[in-house]
Amino acid sequence: MNATDSKPLDDRPAFSRPLNICIASPEFIGLTNHCSIGIAYTAMAQALAAAGHQVTCLFLGTKPLSVRAWEQWAEKYKHD
Repeated sequence: MNATDSKPLDDRPAFSRPLNICIASPEFIGLTNHCSIGIAYTAMAQALAAAGHQVTCLFLGTKPLSVRAWEQWAEKYKHD
């Protein structure tokens, strides 16, 4: 079998398949002061997730947070 004979795992057109998306930012709502870029990236992540995509938010900031604070925000974003 060559590359032209193989079928994609998902027959839906590429534009209609859910994507795996990673948004890397030094700011997200809750993890830093609410600056405009953090608000924008958080809203984009929520909109993409609501559209059915798998979204991972990679926090690049350096603000030290307690383990409890990380767990609280992780739980919040799991349910948003």
